Amino acid sequence: PWIFVENLDSFILLSELGAPFHVIYCEGFKLSSSRIRNRSSVTLSYSSTTSREVLDDFERRWFDGGQEQTFFWGDLDFSGLSIFLALKKVFPELELWKPAYSVMLAALHHGHNWTCKGEQLAPSLTENIFIDTVIVPEIMKSKRFLDQEWVSRTQLHEILFDPLKK
Repeated sequence: PWIFVENLDSFILLSELGAPFHVIYCEGFKLSSSRIRNRSSVTLSYSSTTSREVLDDFERRWFDGGQEQTFFWGDLDFSGLSIFLALKKVFPELELWKPAYSVMLAALHHGHNWTCKGEQLAPSLTENIFIDTVIVPEIMKSKRFLDQEWVSRTQLHEILFDPLKK
């Protein structure tokens, strides 16, 4: 599976924990261009060593498409959701990484470490049930956002390796 991660600190943390994903740092909106899947427009760089066979498979799926299980995890705010929606146009199989968002939603609901981010606009109906019926209503109700870096190393480890949390 693949996971696109919005912020560098969370990308590094997932990588350090040995997440069972190809962890892809998307640096906000930078990967949402349709050219990102064009061989002549992209240079891929890898932060860990792995077999050439695994890299070839990754690149084949990246450039030629494929039904790899693909997730996005970003800030719990309207900009993060907009990044997800933009990436989904390029990676149609993309889904939100619900285990991490569930932890963040619980924290938001209980008022933990929320962030004020000014005047972000809520997306209109997205046709994504989790966004439309869970995330946006909770943000609107709480009037709060939460950065993905709020999720701790311990919480991420549990999400990744505790079968009951997946």
